Amino acid sequence: MLVLVGCAALFASREVTTGPDLPSDTRVVDASGMLGINEAVAIPSRVLATSPSDAEITTLLVADARATKELGATWVRAHSAVYPNLNHHLAKKRDWKPSADLWVRVVQAEDLDALVMLSPWPGNQTSTHTARYVAPKGYADWVTEVVERYDGDGVDDMPGLKRPIKHWEVDNEPDLKNTLQARGSTVDPTTFCTPEQYMAVLRTTAAAIRRADPEATVLNGGIYRPHAPNGVNYLDSLIDQGLLEVVDVLSLHTYFDGPGTETLERGLSAAPAGARVWLTETSVASTGERWMDEAWQAEMVHRVHATALVAGVEKVFWHSLADAPVAPKQGIAFHSLLSATPEGFADKQAATAYRELAGHLTEPVTISPAGIRTPSAELVLDDVAHWR
Repeated sequence: MLVLVGCAALFASREVTTGPDLPSDTRVVDASGMLGINEAVAIPSRVLATSPSDAEITTLLVADARATKELGATWVRAHSAVYPNLNHHLAKKRDWKPSADLWVRVVQAEDLDALVMLSPWPGNQTSTHTARYVAPKGYADWVTEVVERYDGDGVDDMPGLKRPIKHWEVDNEPDLKNTLQARGSTVDPTTFCTPEQYMAVLRTTAAAIRRADPEATVLNGGIYRPHAPNGVNYLDSLIDQGLLEVVDVLSLHTYFDGPGTETLERGLSAAPAGARVWLTETSVASTGERWMDEAWQAEMVHRVHATALVAGVEKVFWHSLADAPVAPKQGIAFHSLLSATPEGFADKQAATAYRELAGHLTEPVTISPAGIRTPSAELVLDDVAHWR
C-alpha cells in the first residue's frame, strides 16, 4: 500500500465530482495535471557565466526537459532570475527573443506546460537593481509583447509555436522583498515592495498580459511566508486591496524543515475560502537536520502532495530538478529530486517516490475523511481527526 500522509483544512476545490452516490464529505478529483517542478528547465548562473554556446545551452535544456518528463511532471515554472531571464531590466540590454524562443521550443517538444514569471527586475535581489519598486517606463508594453509572442493566437507568434503559454506569474515573493534586505543592497526593505507598491505593479502587469491575451491565467508572485505572521499580514493586505479581483490563481510558497507537514498546512490555510491555489514552490532537503535523509525526503514527496490534495491545491511545483554537483551550502541546495553528476542525472530516493506518485495521479483521486484513494491504491492520511 502506498501511503500518502498529510492533512489540512479544505478551502478550495477543482474538478470535483459529487452526487447521490457520494457522501457530502467526499470529493473525486482529477489530479493528473497536478505535478510541476520549479526551474526544472533552466541554465544555472554559474554555467551562464562560462558563456556557453547555443548548442551547449540547447543540450542542457533538452536534458532537463526530458528528465522532467520522465519523472512524471507535466508542468515547469520559469523563474525570472534564471534562463531565459524574462524580466524587463535585462530585456532592455539585449534581445530577449532568442533565449526565450529556445526555451519554449525545448519545453513544448516534451509536451510540458509552462508557468512563466514576468518581472520588472530579475529574481529576489530586486533592491540591488532599483531603489524604488515602481514599474519602469516601457515595462507594460514589453509584457504585452512577450505574452503576444507565445499566446498562440496567430498574431505575432513565435515561429514554430505549438504549445501556447497561457499562465503568467507576476514577480516573485514580494513579502520577502519587503522584510529581508537583499545582499549588497542599502535599501530599507520595510519601505520597499510594500503591499501597495506590489499591487500597483501587479495591476499594471495583469492588464498588460490581458491586453495581449484576454484568456490568460494570471498569478501573483508567490507569497514566501504564508505560514508566518508577516507573510499572512502581507497577503491579507493584498487581499484587502483587491488581489483576488486582479489574479485568477493565488500563488503560495512554503518551505519547511520540520519532520511533519504542520508548517505547510499552516501556509495553505492562509488562503481565503474559494480561492484557486497553486503551490508554486515547496520542497524539503535530503540532508541537514538529524531526521533528514533521502528516505525522509522521499516520504515527504508523498506527504506534501497529500496535504495539497486535501487542501484543494491545483498544482504543486517541487523545488527543484537536480542538486548541483558541488553544493554551495546546506539547505535549498539539497532539495532536488535528482543529483547532477558529470555523467548526467542520478536518482535520489525522492525521484522514485515522485514517479510512483505520478503513476497513481493518472487515476481519479477520491478524498474523504477515511483517506485518499485511487482505483489501484489506498492513500492514507495519518491524522483524519485533525483534517475534520
